[in-house]
Amino acid sequence: MAVWEGPRPINNSAAGVEFDRLMDVAEAQDAPPTPRIVAFVKALLAVWPDGDGASPWALEPMRDACGPIVFLGVRFDDAAGALPLIAGTAHRRGLVCFDPQVHRLL
Repeated sequence: MAVWEGPRPINNSAAGVEFDRLMDVAEAQDAPPTPRIVAFVKALLAVWPDGDGASPWALEPMRDACGPIVFLGVRFDDAAGALPLIAGTAHRRGLVCFDPQVHRLL
């Protein structure tokens, strides 16, 4: 699951292009996550702390945060339950939420 700052793309295809662009920039830079991304991840960690057996995290949530984007590794078995909360938290904070595995805006 990817969440980023910026205008909401007009469709899934445009979101995929923006996701690829942001990930390329993130890989080329080693920028700290923006305050909005940090606050978003902290909100998720308040619900699902990293390292407790009940969290949906496949990877530590801040691990793949760079600048205005974070890529959240969610365990497959927990995805259906986690996606609504992740997407809702992103939308309430004015962030874009995109599932790159199915190329779909949430």
